[in-house]
Amino acid sequence: MTPLADVMEHIKGNRLRALATTAEGRMKQLPNAPTLAELGYKDQDFYAMFALVGPARMAPELASKIANDTALVLRDPELKSSFLDPGAYEVFCPGAGSVHEVPGS
Repeated sequence: MTPLADVMEHIKGNRLRALATTAEGRMKQLPNAPTLAELGYKDQDFYAMFALVGPARMAPELASKIANDTALVLRDPELKSSFLDPGAYEVFCPGAGSVHEVPGS
């Protein structure tokens, strides 16, 4: 499984065939590709995630500034159109609720 943006060119060029998607419903980019749920594979979720990480003891003020600046940049429509897969959706989780310690750090 891979994000659609990584393979769409190959699908359009008939070098790959989409057998199914992990989307909740049929994707407008691949209307003939069934979802895994339609094929009987329930609860098969796949999400590509991107994260910004910093040192464990980063100053909270700096973490907030980075989160706020990131949120501002992610509102830019041109960036969104080039960064996000057309079938994707974004979830921005700033602040302490999204801070997790990376094992082994």
